[in-house]
Amino acid sequence: MNNPQRMCVMCRQSLDKEKLFRLITKEGLTSVDFLQKEQSRGFYVCKSLTCLEKLSKNKKYVMSMESLSEMAKIIKKEDKNLLKILSAMKNSGTLVFGINMVEDNIKKISLLIIAEDINAKNKRTLLELCKKYKIKYIISASKRELGDIFNKEDVNTIGIMGKKAAQGLLN
Repeated sequence: MNNPQRMCVMCRQSLDKEKLFRLITKEGLTSVDFLQKEQSRGFYVCKSLTCLEKLSKNKKYVMSMESLSEMAKIIKKEDKNLLKILSAMKNSGTLVFGINMVEDNIKKISLLIIAEDINAKNKRTLLELCKKYKIKYIISASKRELGDIFNKEDVNTIGIMGKKAAQGLLN
């Protein structure tokens, strides 16, 4: 069964609904529908600091600093948990990192972690690979944070090989 997909109004990427914040606008003020059940027309924004920053600067959506702060806390908590899990997995033999290694092992990869601050060309390349090989992906953390896992300066992407390991991270 496929999860419902929605498009982020900031980056125009389609993702599983649970990987996005649902926002609603009432009386000119935009607020977060954390339970995603409010009876109102909604729109979606990625759970990424990049899209959250774009949202905060967008004049079309007026949000309180309190709501933006709460969203940022959720994003940072999810990123931190993901980074801890990836650090624990680094010696398991199920992770490959860097665009070249990911491309070399693409048929074995079940999940791709893509850095938020990756350049547009590399991001496009990785997203095309995900689409072509039907690989799920998460855009999370910075190149620096992903690099710290492997004691490298920067890592653009991490591939998780094996369906069980990928499913564990997604859950």
